[in-house]
Amino acid sequence: MALLDETHENRSFNSILSASVDAAGDLAYERFCTPHLSDRRASDHEAQVSRTRKHLRHATQRMVETRDGKVCTYILEPEKAASNSGPVETVLVIHGWTCEASFMAMIAESLRRAGFRVLLVDLPAHGLSPGVTTSIVSCARAVTDVIDHYGSVDFTVSHSLGGLVSLLASAGGKAVGKARPMRGYVFISMPNDFCDIMTEFADSLRLSGTAVLEFEKRLEHTAQYPLHELNAARFIRRINRPALLIHCADDNEVTIENAHDVAAAGKNVQVEEVRGLGHRKILFASNVARNTARFLKQLSSETCKTSAAPLNVSAFKNAERIVSQPSGDYRQQGVSAQA
Repeated sequence: MALLDETHENRSFNSILSASVDAAGDLAYERFCTPHLSDRRASDHEAQVSRTRKHLRHATQRMVETRDGKVCTYILEPEKAASNSGPVETVLVIHGWTCEASFMAMIAESLRRAGFRVLLVDLPAHGLSPGVTTSIVSCARAVTDVIDHYGSVDFTVSHSLGGLVSLLASAGGKAVGKARPMRGYVFISMPNDFCDIMTEFADSLRLSGTAVLEFEKRLEHTAQYPLHELNAARFIRRINRPALLIHCADDNEVTIENAHDVAAAGKNVQVEEVRGLGHRKILFASNVARNTARFLKQLSSETCKTSAAPLNVSAFKNAERIVSQPSGDYRQQGVSAQA
């Protein structure tokens, strides 16, 4: 039985941590890996889900088997007029921790209208993908398995911790597998250093020094990476691909300094600052969606086509529509969410 069952969730967390160092470290690890218990989850999360899921009703949906269980995927085909000029390129869209694919639907729609095929995924233990606990490595493995299932992917767009997932999947490694670098990236509100996230979490629980060490040990064992190497700037330097970092100057969850630190590590990395959108409203801003599509269209015209195999279109053309969505369409309605 998982350490974090409903009984534990409703009890005083501090009293549980005081039981023993090992128990504290293990419980902290499991809480850290349980998205629905995150302090970063919006208070009106369910209301946001109700509003946003309907906007993927035109997507072809399919469960894909991965090394970390099944995940729900969504395909949006491009506007025919926009895709007539050449081969259709694919953008993989990755949401952040505690969110789901539908939160990225406005950006996905902008990409679709720009002529891209858009592939979205509910990461493990998020959205319609089953599971309760997951980790950044499990998410990266799932992403690589989704890429392998459908074929090649040209670009990725990601939000928050989804950016680190994207980079880890691209860089590869012992726990993830072979590297799968993209032709270009857009990162929205991405943190630079995973250690900062871990430290902030441990501090919020007031873990003792020894409990923190146990917590870190569990994380590092799962990642099969030294924690200090789970760093976006390091990955950007290693991958060496063009990237756009869109970040809100007044983001109180992941500060703008994160974007500048990452940009300083790459030769072809630029930062676009926006204001007044916080960490989550940024996903529902029309200018952010437009600029994301514009950047990737520019890369599409400037970069050479890779020799990778084309997207396995047959993998989703006959896909079963597994979820019944309420009616709704970005072409007719706006999208809103709380920061």
